[in-house]
Amino acid sequence: MTEHAHHQLVDAGVAAEIPTASHGETAAPGETGTVSIFDVAEYILAEKGEMSTMKLQKLLYFAQAWAITWTGEPLFAEDFEAWASGPVCRELYEMHQGEYSVGPGYFTAKLLAAKEALDLAESSVQ
Repeated sequence: MTEHAHHQLVDAGVAAEIPTASHGETAAPGETGTVSIFDVAEYILAEKGEMSTMKLQKLLYFAQAWAITWTGEPLFAEDFEAWASGPVCRELYEMHQGEYSVGPGYFTAKLLAAKEALDLAESSVQ
């Protein structure tokens, strides 16, 4: 997302300083880079608290649609699919599958655990 697009979203009250990921990894607080759907999900959960995964999927879909409408650019790279229950981002779904609701920190914890497991596997191979 360009700096201009980010400022338009901030001015519109849609986004604030969303911590962003770099190269598909979860960003540390204050780190900047590419915004992922997980970053935006964590932002929404931090602002609004625990919610159903279906509601979160729909809010992310609308955030993406409004970002494209207002700025001409997507807020994040991940895509949505048309499912019977509405728009779903498969990457996000795979992360929360089996959960009815999620709260702040859910995706950050899952991504960090996955990264630690990958780092452990890589170090054991060497």
